[in-house]
Amino acid sequence: MYEGYYDSNRYLKIDNENVHKFFDLFKDEKEIDLTFLEEEFTYPIKISENEYSYIISKQDSLDLIEGKDAYYLISYDQIVRYPVENYSNLKEFISAISLEPLYVDKDDFTSFEHYVLSPNKKYLDIKDERKKKLVSVFIPKSFKVYGDLFDDDTVVFHAVGIDENQEVEIIKNDHFQPSLQSDLIKTILENEADYIEEHKAYFNLDRPETFELILEGTKILSQYCEVFVSEELKKLGKSTKYNLHVGVSFENDLLEVNLESEDFDVNEVDAILKAYHKKKKFFRLKSGLMIHLESNELDELDSFMQEYDLKSKDFHDGKLVMDNYRALSLDKRLDQMNFIKITKDDSLSQYIKGFENMSNQVEIDDQYNDVLRPYQKVGTRWLLTLYSYNLNGILADEMGLGKTLQVIAMLDSIRDKNKISLVVCPASLIYNWEDEIAKFSKTLNCISITGAKAKRTLGIQNYRDYDLLITSYDYLRRDVDLYQDHEFECIILDEAQNIKNQKTKNAQFVKRLKANHRIALSGTPIENSLAELWSIFDFLMPGYLYSYHYFKQEYEIPITLDEDEKTTKRLRNLVNPFILRRTKKEVLKELPDKVDHKYMLEFSVSEKKLYLANLAMVNKEMQAKMKEVHFDRIAILAMLTKLRQICCDARLVYDNIKEPSTKINATISLIKTLTENNKKILLFSAFTSLLDLVSNQLDKEQISYYMLTGSTNKEERRQLVNNFNEDDTRVFLISLKAGGTGLNLTSAEAVIHIDPWWNLSAQNQATDRAHRIGQNANVQVYRMIMKDSIEEKILKMQERKANLADSFVEGNDGSLSKMSKEEILDLFKR
Repeated sequence: MYEGYYDSNRYLKIDNENVHKFFDLFKDEKEIDLTFLEEEFTYPIKISENEYSYIISKQDSLDLIEGKDAYYLISYDQIVRYPVENYSNLKEFISAISLEPLYVDKDDFTSFEHYVLSPNKKYLDIKDERKKKLVSVFIPKSFKVYGDLFDDDTVVFHAVGIDENQEVEIIKNDHFQPSLQSDLIKTILENEADYIEEHKAYFNLDRPETFELILEGTKILSQYCEVFVSEELKKLGKSTKYNLHVGVSFENDLLEVNLESEDFDVNEVDAILKAYHKKKKFFRLKSGLMIHLESNELDELDSFMQEYDLKSKDFHDGKLVMDNYRALSLDKRLDQMNFIKITKDDSLSQYIKGFENMSNQVEIDDQYNDVLRPYQKVGTRWLLTLYSYNLNGILADEMGLGKTLQVIAMLDSIRDKNKISLVVCPASLIYNWEDEIAKFSKTLNCISITGAKAKRTLGIQNYRDYDLLITSYDYLRRDVDLYQDHEFECIILDEAQNIKNQKTKNAQFVKRLKANHRIALSGTPIENSLAELWSIFDFLMPGYLYSYHYFKQEYEIPITLDEDEKTTKRLRNLVNPFILRRTKKEVLKELPDKVDHKYMLEFSVSEKKLYLANLAMVNKEMQAKMKEVHFDRIAILAMLTKLRQICCDARLVYDNIKEPSTKINATISLIKTLTENNKKILLFSAFTSLLDLVSNQLDKEQISYYMLTGSTNKEERRQLVNNFNEDDTRVFLISLKAGGTGLNLTSAEAVIHIDPWWNLSAQNQATDRAHRIGQNANVQVYRMIMKDSIEEKILKMQERKANLADSFVEGNDGSLSKMSKEEILDLFKR
């Protein structure tokens, strides 16, 4: 044990000869029990230089021992103890230079001085032997940060360091003693700034990082300094409530929408919403007042305007005029407003109420009281209500429910010598309209615009001699210029799906016709896509479903690709008031059932080998086609058709095959069974060449039949239908396209689809030639399907794709043009 004592300077005196032995023991601090005063101590260093470096070293005759909890400084015959925690920032530095001098490159010395020496200056006794001495720097004791809006697009921040006597800007300023707080402030403000001027950092409000700074960065800064921001800046990022009011009235057959606000001039709505669409967070009004764009009211106003494809410029002094056909959907849409105050004028309420109750008040011509079924009276009143309110619509009743009769009853109910109407229909239905009018109307005087050009021209010129003109889509394309000077009271499009493609001449020409009122008749207004519905509405009420570009982006893509339920509901609200759809199951309780049978047939061994060989070959071609930049759907369709034909009968593809196929044999067997039970049969096929093969077999079996294809003229078509309904002929062979419309064949009790078609609605229409009003027996429907073939895949595809049109009317979306590459490839898998 060594002995020592404190002198008057509080140093422990130890004999010089024993100092180093003492230190060997002292490092451990276990062999000695000493008490020292723990005072602040300035560690003596010196700074010298050579040609390239500054040299930092301890002053001469200075030893430093690092103990467990303290440093022990030895200088000659004295020892001083001071706690490690007091000098923790200097620990590595002191430890380093106690062993050997530290060389710092002259180019790096400024940073070394800034981050090491200056912040710890009070703990160091510096002897500077350089030519250039340390600069005395400002040492902030606290910091403040200030934020404000600079202009419409910019936020500005600046920061100051503070001591007892002054404040110093710290952004882009190194003339002060740095610290953790100052470095953090400078990092946040300097690194993220768009630009810096005069020690101020400017941030563009178009950048999301700016709002992160306002919302989150200021919270971090407030932990290290005082943060002061203006009231306007505080509001950024927070939803603001505005007093917005929309009033709606109905005058002169037009809707007037009036927008008012206590917070801004409504003439500035255009500029406000432009800034809103650019994702800006605030907008400076002409008055200089700053308004914030994060607002439920502005969200709702913008959503409303987008939904109706309105532009801000459409408002004039806050007023907007809309067509009367918007009233029904607008009334429901206004009821969904949660933030904007809505006022409906009594004129609008009376209009809506009158429309809803009108169908119970309109009168149908007396001659139809005992003719129309109850649901047909409802349909006729619905048509008359639309007429009374100057609105147009689609009568979309299922096939066989008498859409033609309902329109005839409506026309008779509005009959006036000065009101001439026009029916446009497929050529095959012209005589059907004539027959129906002759059968049911005692007063309508009609003429069919058919035959030679001179005859058609004369009929159109003398149109005022008639109540109703009837023509076909084909004749209309040829005669459209003759109609340009005529304005009809009502134009009726029968089988309106004929204008489903907006780019066809059918669609373009009927939309050129002038009329006060328009009606579309179609059991399948949506066969493949929502674009077809748009095209029909473009005829009925141009602009109601907006431009097609807008409709596609806002409705068709979200509904068909994304299956967006909210958008589906919006579109349903728009179109439902103008579509009346009833099914036979709903309104004809007395109509017999339609019973569906799937006949699953097995290929013979030879047929299977032939089918699989073709499948492999086509699959190889398919894989190559899929890799091409331009996807050739026509070539794909040709491959699919070939496989479908082989499923039906290989003779459709190969000349060297002589025997009937499994499918034809099974079909003939089914026909024989049905005819033996006195059933009349309709047999449909997409291939007229297949009908020829079936007819050959029927000849051999001595079974009577008629055949109807696209080449059958109108007069012969009508005669064949009448003959089949009246004579003993058992089978009617009909091509699918030729027989989908305009046929009443209720004498048949069985329907055979010998090959499945892409479009399920087309098949259903064909079936409804028999399953319609006047049918007294159950209708048996047979679908002949080859097992493990493309036909079975088509069947499954029909089932998957039946949802789209069901959402709005009824039908399916099974066309090849709407199928994805993956769905097409799946058709070719085994």
